[in-house]
Amino acid sequence: MFEKAATIFIQMKHFKSAEALIDKIKSPKLLQLLARMKEAEKLYKDAESAYELAGDWESVIRINLKYLDNPIKARDILMLRCKTESAALMMSDYYESKGKKKETIEYKLIAKRFEEAFTIAQSYNEMDTYAEFFMKDNKNIEEFKKIAQYYEGKNMFGKSGLFYEKSGNYQKALRMYIKGMNDEYLEKAVEMVGNAKDNTLINELIEYFLTSSFENGPHYLTKLYVLLGNYKQACDIAINLAAQVNLALKSFLLKNLFFIIEFFSKIFNLKFYLGTRALKL
Repeated sequence: MFEKAATIFIQMKHFKSAEALIDKIKSPKLLQLLARMKEAEKLYKDAESAYELAGDWESVIRINLKYLDNPIKARDILMLRCKTESAALMMSDYYESKGKKKETIEYKLIAKRFEEAFTIAQSYNEMDTYAEFFMKDNKNIEEFKKIAQYYEGKNMFGKSGLFYEKSGNYQKALRMYIKGMNDEYLEKAVEMVGNAKDNTLINELIEYFLTSSFENGPHYLTKLYVLLGNYKQACDIAINLAAQVNLALKSFLLKNLFFIIEFFSKIFNLKFYLGTRALKL
């Protein structure tokens, strides 16, 4: 009954009368009609409310971005109620108009506009944003290759290694990790090679640790042998390391014996001086 009355009011262009019945209307079609009417009148908050009642979430997002400048609410609706490609593109266009490249990339990725997102990431040094989106995805091999090649071209070898590994190119990943010369990435190299158990990779990594001047080489070599199940070799390296530490400690003590004796003698003299002062009080 109320919906029929509202329809008649709208047909007769008695919009105020139709609006008075809005709480009684359940038809999404009628609510959308009322929302468009409010939008035409530039009553955007009222239009937003009517679109919400109609469950027209894309229109709610559009109103919030185009007229109310409320991207936070638009984002929440997109994530919770309306994760469509067209809604994501609206978000992307909004942020692009504001010059915010990071957010533009994020929403283009949600909209599956991968090429567009990659081009922006490449042009504005925002590849980390692009790469983060794919980190939990183990299927998009071609994207991993593109990201790996980008980082390699920028001499960011450790990051390049991460994505070569995800693409399944362990040989290239290992070389990038080694080039990175960084504890974090060498740790990843050891884990990758230890899990892959590929003899070519194992030999290449062992040779690197044995021939390079990298200070923590023996530590990583021990970890690699443990991952490979070669506990004897791991124990031998650990014992050698302990012996070297012991020898280094002895060498330090001998080289600095005079200073150590002088240091302790000063402490004892100070204690004696304090003791005599205390007796005089």
